[in-house]
Amino acid sequence: MSYEVAVTVRPGEITDLVDEHEVRDLATDIGERVARTATGLAPRRTGAGATSIHAEVVMDHPNWEVRAGWDRLHRYMYFHEVGTEHMRPAPFLVPSLEGL
Repeated sequence: MSYEVAVTVRPGEITDLVDEHEVRDLATDIGERVARTATGLAPRRTGAGATSIHAEVVMDHPNWEVRAGWDRLHRYMYFHEVGTEHMRPAPFLVPSLEGL
């Protein structure tokens, strides 16, 4: 027995769905959960980098996205996440997303 699957993409309907407040609220909630988990997993010396981790909605109509990460002042957190030639990686942001 074989089946044939056909997918019809309707960009207008996808755009309408993305504009729904419930979808944005859900995406924002997920971003905030990722940020909270990453804050708990992040390496700490003073804790400033970890507490700078946050989620934000970035709007570029008609597109938008939810980003989770650290602020510009604490951009060194990237090196903890991915490592350098002198520091082993200690991922905390990607595992926070994967753990959902």
